[in-house]
Amino acid sequence: IFSGIFSAGLLEWRPDVIGGTPDSLYNRAHELVAIRTFQVVATAMAYRRLSPDLTKVKDVPLLTRLFRHYIYSVSFCNSDDEHDPADGFYIIKPKTVRSANATAWVRIVDKDRDIVAKSNGRVVERTRKIVADAQPSSITAHLPRRVPLDWFDPTEFNKLPAELRARYRESGIALPAAHHWVAGRVPDKFKIMNDTTFMRIYGAEVMALYQLPTDEEVEQMRENGTLNDDDEAEDDQEDDEDGPGSGEDMDQSDG
Repeated sequence: IFSGIFSAGLLEWRPDVIGGTPDSLYNRAHELVAIRTFQVVATAMAYRRLSPDLTKVKDVPLLTRLFRHYIYSVSFCNSDDEHDPADGFYIIKPKTVRSANATAWVRIVDKDRDIVAKSNGRVVERTRKIVADAQPSSITAHLPRRVPLDWFDPTEFNKLPAELRARYRESGIALPAAHHWVAGRVPDKFKIMNDTTFMRIYGAEVMALYQLPTDEEVEQMRENGTLNDDDEAEDDQEDDEDGPGSGEDMDQSDG
């Protein structure tokens, strides 16, 4: 992985998720390295215990969409720390629209990642701290599109205009409610459930907290011209195009 980073002319793995675009040369380099190294590792059976579908390893458009979703949706929604020169730590800026569950999940992932990094002798990316009077994150003003519905705090979500809430009618639920968590972590059994079982046992309870416009309300908004479907149309177009992560580009990057 590190050789791939260096061969791409990068000094470190740090995509520009705040100010950059997916198609910038800098971010494209990260994308190609990520996809290529994943293909190499996957075909070497490194993930065999997860029983992956290896026929998808060569599906570069799919891998590109997955990479961009994770980097520019998930990471964008989670990364906006402020450096404190007094002690060198990074202040975590609160995200007022993000749910407590989503925040807890992100911090668990961060903590586990730091533990693994230290155990492998690697330098931890950054040391974060929570400050009571920290300024809200600027990311709060930009609602993420491709996130589960429960990324949002239910109360804050239900305050949004109906036109914005309508965007998330097809979004799923990612996590069980907090009272199902064990010792501050989500129950392991939910991770292997199919969607139907998860929604029956956990998801429906969480979904009920969110006020989503009905079909009739959505149709009325469309007739009134208050519902903007442009973003959805762009998403569909992206899914139909190979984009910059096509197989041809991948072959050229190997040269």
